[in-house]
Amino acid sequence: MANDDLSRLFQQCRPDEPLTSPKNPCYENCDDARGSCVALEMARAIKLSDPVKPDFRLFTGHRGVGKSTELHRLKSELENPADGLPFFVLYTDVTERLDQNDIEVNDLLVLLAAEVQAKMKEAGVPGFATVPTKLKAWWEDLTGVLSSQVMLKALKADVGLANLTLEIRNQVGARANLREQIELRATRLIDAINDLLETAIAGLRGGDKAGLVLIVDGLDKIAFRELQGGSNTHRRFFVNGADKLASLKTHVVYTVPINLAYSPDFTEVRQTFGWTCVPVPMIRLHESPAPATHKMPVIPGWEESAVVAPTASGLLAMKQLLEKRVQVAGLEMDAVFDDQKTVELLCKLTGGHPRHLLMFVRAAIGKVNALPLTRAALQSAVKDYAQSLGREIPGKFWPWLRHFQKPATGFPPGLPDEVRQGILLWLYVFEYTNHQQFYCLNPVIELLPHLHEGHNR
Repeated sequence: MANDDLSRLFQQCRPDEPLTSPKNPCYENCDDARGSCVALEMARAIKLSDPVKPDFRLFTGHRGVGKSTELHRLKSELENPADGLPFFVLYTDVTERLDQNDIEVNDLLVLLAAEVQAKMKEAGVPGFATVPTKLKAWWEDLTGVLSSQVMLKALKADVGLANLTLEIRNQVGARANLREQIELRATRLIDAINDLLETAIAGLRGGDKAGLVLIVDGLDKIAFRELQGGSNTHRRFFVNGADKLASLKTHVVYTVPINLAYSPDFTEVRQTFGWTCVPVPMIRLHESPAPATHKMPVIPGWEESAVVAPTASGLLAMKQLLEKRVQVAGLEMDAVFDDQKTVELLCKLTGGHPRHLLMFVRAAIGKVNALPLTRAALQSAVKDYAQSLGREIPGKFWPWLRHFQKPATGFPPGLPDEVRQGILLWLYVFEYTNHQQFYCLNPVIELLPHLHEGHNR
């Protein structure tokens, strides 16, 4: 039955699967260790907003830090408030319907129109038994010129809108023509969507809801590419498309890439939305500033003293995150790990990054034939990840990464924008915001000889 134990634990540690409810038995509240709760702060702001004036919020954080889980927590808080009327919350993950490697704002608008129409009809909201007049007219105008798109032309508006998002994603050859025709009708599309939203809000407020909130997840995963003219895909979508994104007449929460939040381009985004972007913080394992003795040896030197001493709340939070997974797998911590020191080393090496915790456990499982997971298995798993980082980190990054060997309260003078955005996007440097904002090197990078030997490939 040893393999059964390993299998259950492996399945409960999927790093790419967000928890969709705070009631999930694997969920652990890490607010104290994070130093704040962005989701609850957003919920509070939305509840206080004028119900007929939209409030836009921007949501970001390191990849795998728990953004989607926190967005589901926001959804739950708005749907089940301690006081006041609940909101109708429509959560959309754009990665399920659109191509994150090639996405434009109009693609998103079409998707949101389809989602709102479908969900309002499904919920029996008044005014959605048929597609509202403006959206129907827009659809008929669009399909009228798409004579070659027989499948789309034959579909009614409610089914056709959903199918259009799939066409935009899958029909590479026809994508340019579809987008060109949609852009020619973009103003009317926005007008039709707002008519849709106003109808939805009126119907919801006439019942037992405070209003409508759209949560748009997955935009933080839009692929970054340089474009002609000195622009890039993030600027094109969030800066050039900001006016469209901010034109919807309902509360909306958009996820944005973390490197954009640290880009000069974000100044323009903030001016349009009137709101800054507070990242979901890492689970803080360090004090700031770090002790002068902060030092990390290279592989194969693995001593407990090699990792900076964690704060009590941060280490406890990571242990509890892990213990929840172990318990849901029907196991006990003492049976899963060879000793408590292995657990502590595992937590410290994550730097407070929840996805890395699960990733390291899964990798260590692959190193053993039966429980418990040993120190040697963990070291081997982390070594694989460290060597992967060593291969991928650009040579010009190394001198700048050395600045973060001790917790730093800011970026060093002269740090190029490209490097600053890259070290955050690719998880070479972690950000913490518990009482004081500071940055620390991904602790696994501390194990690489390039960092300590002064190599600059």
